[in-house]
Amino acid sequence: MTDSSATPATGATAVRRTSLVRAGVQARHISLELIEAAPGATIELTAGQERLAVVMSGRAEVGIDCSAARPAGGRADVFEGPGDAVYLPPEATATLITGDGWLTLALAAADAGSGPPGPARVI
Repeated sequence: MTDSSATPATGATAVRRTSLVRAGVQARHISLELIEAAPGATIELTAGQERLAVVMSGRAEVGIDCSAARPAGGRADVFEGPGDAVYLPPEATATLITGDGWLTLALAAADAGSGPPGPARVI
């Protein structure tokens, strides 16, 4: 399944996306994808649903809504310690540029609830 909320900005071979759970099929509300990106790749997270991108391994520079990029991630795997995440409300966009190693993200997406969303941020 290809979801427009995460599209590779560099060559298709630089970013591999795997749909793990699809809303309305395996789960009622939440979709979950695994994104693996080669060194130097760029990933665009476009506006749409409320999203949380958890950095499983690797490092990226993250720019949210055209703001100055800041680092996220840095661990070798999920067992190395606490990780970073990027929260995006429905109207927000983000650009992630991988560092000198591979980046693995878990991207959860769902329609926003009735309450106001929080601000886009690296957590």
